[in-house]
Amino acid sequence: MAELSRISDNWIRAVTKNKPEWIPTRVLIPYAVWIKYGKELEKILLKYRSLFPNYVEGNWANHLIPPDKRFVQGRFMDSWGCEWSVQKTGYPGIVTAHPLKSWEMLTSFSAPDPMILGDFERQRDWEDVLLMAESNRKSGISNVASFTDRFIFSRLCDLRGIEKLLEDFKSEEPELRQLVQLVEHYYAALVRKYLEIGTSVFMFADEPDHGQLTNLDTTAFDKFIKPSYQRLFGLISEGKGIVHYTLKGSARRLIEHLLECHVHVISTELSSNQLEELAEIQEWVSIDCCIDSAVASSLKPWEIRTCITRIIRSLAQEKGGLLLTLECPPEMNLTTLEIFLKVLEELGGPYLDSEAIS
Repeated sequence: MAELSRISDNWIRAVTKNKPEWIPTRVLIPYAVWIKYGKELEKILLKYRSLFPNYVEGNWANHLIPPDKRFVQGRFMDSWGCEWSVQKTGYPGIVTAHPLKSWEMLTSFSAPDPMILGDFERQRDWEDVLLMAESNRKSGISNVASFTDRFIFSRLCDLRGIEKLLEDFKSEEPELRQLVQLVEHYYAALVRKYLEIGTSVFMFADEPDHGQLTNLDTTAFDKFIKPSYQRLFGLISEGKGIVHYTLKGSARRLIEHLLECHVHVISTELSSNQLEELAEIQEWVSIDCCIDSAVASSLKPWEIRTCITRIIRSLAQEKGGLLLTLECPPEMNLTTLEIFLKVLEELGGPYLDSEAIS
């Protein structure tokens, strides 16, 4: 198994197109799959250790515990005042009540303190983050900050509701710009804090539901979302950091806009994009090609190798620029998962900060 510093260096080389040793490959396994299979799942992961360098043997029981209330059956209110409903433990919930359903509520609304409270009522432990950052620095490992739960657009959807938000984009109410500024300031404080402690890789995702952002009118994106992206991602680029951005839906429609926002690598779904289109996009940014749950569910066992080989033939280059992600569907059985892992281990290698959890 490669050393963690070598894995980190290889990931950077892949993203910056600097001749990586292997294609960084990650496997995202939802909590529903852990809950279903538990220790039996761990046995399979241990057979393919190179793909899960951070996994600790015997830790399977901890993976049965959801990280926050968003995965626990019931209803709860997050730190922004959004009410969530979770139908089944292990599956992510959805926002069912929005604190800013009326603009009159904006005058008394405030964001949570980003230095104290996380999105889902998790207390931030900066001392622990600092200790980990220092340990990584001494070991030559890149520090990673993940904003893959919520970001600018998805936060606005949570606060206003998607229908009202789309109306806001059309009417251009002054309150909308005020709200965008409030949300941006929250994330700017976190980005600056992570930069301060030496974070070099930032991962973002901004899709509350499939396709909402990629279907958004590009004029609205340019007016209300893009400026915040440019400022926040610009801070990261100025600090020599890397921006990894996950985009659900077709990447082609927004790629020109995202290129102006200092994005270095785009993770996007195979089900929504043609490989030929991704190859064109790859001229400007690196591609993290996601074999998403829709594709993974549709493949017969004997089609798995063909699918992955086709991706590599279309997008792999000696200079780099390709990463792979497998998004396991909740209904995936262990036999199919093992076929995926066998092929991915043969054709790729470990990914930065591989956790075996999504």
